[in-house]
Amino acid sequence: RRPSSDCRRGKASVAAAWRPASDQGTLADVAQLTGGRYYFMPTIDDLYEIYNFIRGNVTSTGVIVNTTSTASSSRVAAVVDCGAEQVQIACQWHAPGLKWTGGTPNKREIRVRLRTPQGRLLPADVAWVSRTVGDDHVVFTVEDPQPGRWQVEVETGGEGHARYTVGGWVRSGLQ
Repeated sequence: RRPSSDCRRGKASVAAAWRPASDQGTLADVAQLTGGRYYFMPTIDDLYEIYNFIRGNVTSTGVIVNTTSTASSSRVAAVVDCGAEQVQIACQWHAPGLKWTGGTPNKREIRVRLRTPQGRLLPADVAWVSRTVGDDHVVFTVEDPQPGRWQVEVETGGEGHARYTVGGWVRSGLQ
């Protein structure tokens, strides 16, 4: 099927297809006809990366990191520019029953921490950092962040490995 001629520019559509059996042609046509964007996600993990790009475009923030990896213990870098007023770094996972912890993770727990460009762990109780925790994500908001290469450390407990996606956005006067 082809999209109807009722699709109007000015009302951009974001279309995302999941798995090869989806009607990718129609979704791509709808996005093109409306001035929007089409994304294909072979796996559910790709949805997080697509969301991160959309969020960067909709909020006019710069995407500084957008990657999917596997953890029992790993790091992801996010570079923050010298004009940054605020940075948000989110870690999302698609592992039912896996919960965030601020301490050493036990089985079915995940810990996400930030290291500053100087290599120091970011304290959880400083006034210029807020943390939001959900069932499948944690988001750190850092006001007036130090410029440089930040590290996002992800660690799971027990023997398990978990797939996760880290997204980061910066609000900066340099954009």
